[in-house]
Amino acid sequence: REVGSAEQVVNALKSEGDFWFKAKEYQKAFDSYQMILLEPFPDIAEINIAWSLDYSGQAAQKLKRWDLGIENFKRAREVLKKLKKLALIAHIDEEISYCYSMLGEGVEAEHYANRVMDYAITSEDEFHLIWGKARLGVAMRIQGKLDEAMKLVTEAKSTLVHSDDFEWKQVLELETERLLIFK
Repeated sequence: REVGSAEQVVNALKSEGDFWFKAKEYQKAFDSYQMILLEPFPDIAEINIAWSLDYSGQAAQKLKRWDLGIENFKRAREVLKKLKKLALIAHIDEEISYCYSMLGEGVEAEHYANRVMDYAITSEDEFHLIWGKARLGVAMRIQGKLDEAMKLVTEAKSTLVHSDDFEWKQVLELETERLLIFK
C-alpha cells in the first residue's frame, strides 16, 4: 500500500481474494474483496467497486449467506446501472434471483429472473437466455408452477447442450433442477 497506486492495491486484493476463493476459503475471499471497498483511495475506478461487490456476493453465496449476497449484488447493480453495463447487470440479476431462490422467495426470484430474460431476449444473448430461463424455472418451482418450471428448465438445458461452450457440471445442475421438479 505504501508504494502502490490505487490500481495496484486493488489488483493485489483481487488476486488475494481469487486465491482464497479457489482455495475454498470463502470467508477470507469475502474479506479480501471487501477490503477493496475500504481503501481510502479516491481514484478507485467504479468498475472495480462493482467488481468487488459482485465477487463479495459470490463468496457470500458459497458461505450460504444469501441475504449478504443479495445486499452486495444489489449494491453492485446500482454501480453497474450508473456505468450502463447491461450485460453485467444481467449477470447480477441472475445471481440475485439465485439468492432469492435459495431463501425460498419465489416471487422475488421470478422478478430478477424476468429482468435477465428481458435483457437476454432484447440483446439476443444466448448465455443469459439459458441462465435466465433456468433461474425463472427455479422461481416457478418454488411457487408450485411445476409445468412452467419444467418447460423453462428443459429449454435451458437443451439450448445449453447445443451451445458451443458448456461444461457438464452446468448440465448436471439443470438435470438436478429437473429432478427437483419431478419430485
